[in-house]
Amino acid sequence: MNYIQVSFDLPQEESHDLQDTLSYLLGELGYESFYVDETGVYSAYVQESAFSEDKLWYLLNEDPLVSPYEITYRYSRVPSEDWNKVWERHYFAPVEVIPGELVVRASFHESAPPARMEIIIDPKMAFGTGNHATTLGMLQLLSRIPIEGRKVIDMGCGSGILGIYAAMRGAKHCLCIDIDESSVQNAVYNSGLNGVSVDVLLGDASLLDGREPVDILLANINRNIILEDCKRYVAALKPGGDLLLSGFLATDVPLIKQALLEHGWMVREQVIPSGEWVAMRLTR
Repeated sequence: MNYIQVSFDLPQEESHDLQDTLSYLLGELGYESFYVDETGVYSAYVQESAFSEDKLWYLLNEDPLVSPYEITYRYSRVPSEDWNKVWERHYFAPVEVIPGELVVRASFHESAPPARMEIIIDPKMAFGTGNHATTLGMLQLLSRIPIEGRKVIDMGCGSGILGIYAAMRGAKHCLCIDIDESSVQNAVYNSGLNGVSVDVLLGDASLLDGREPVDILLANINRNIILEDCKRYVAALKPGGDLLLSGFLATDVPLIKQALLEHGWMVREQVIPSGEWVAMRLTR
């Protein structure tokens, strides 16, 4: 599977906010991974089959969140055999999620901040290392709720990091689901790296239909998918269960709240781990 790398030249004074906004908007177009290199250049990756320069041009020139800015870009093809070299060189450093308590690192990192619990993630072509604000926020929320003996579903699992963390914390059963085959393979691989067992399925939220309700459902995806699938999320949870959501900006929070309020769900806790990204915990 080949990828397209798109690198953007952003106005320096607006660079940080634009990185958050672009990650959100590009995620809506199917872009999967984002990073900022040592020179400050922001890049995004999308599968070659999903890349459309017309859609990219329209986003940069017509979307009101980014069109007022002077943004140029360049893109190149990244063969699948070169992908690991790319992310090992650039993608992420060890992440101290909770000082002294939880750290995330890759298998090639020689050192990381000391912590009671360590998650090893080699994301390859899957999303989720703890560096991105949405993953960080989900891990922080998940760390604050009881997990031992509870059943968990992780929708849009990516690298499997959230489900793996739940399993390490004593979840009775953890099911990870993703529509991308490379993510499914990576989640299985990463669970082995951490010595835990999770079930991983290829598919979308329709796989929730008819399943026995669980105690915790995690969905770090994006606003549109959450709004589309929230009825299924609600049906998949036991009364009193926990619903943890992320993958959207602060400006989307009213829409998310309204959609879940209609089903009797209320926000219990909300964090903004970085920039404008939001993670929230809801209960009924």
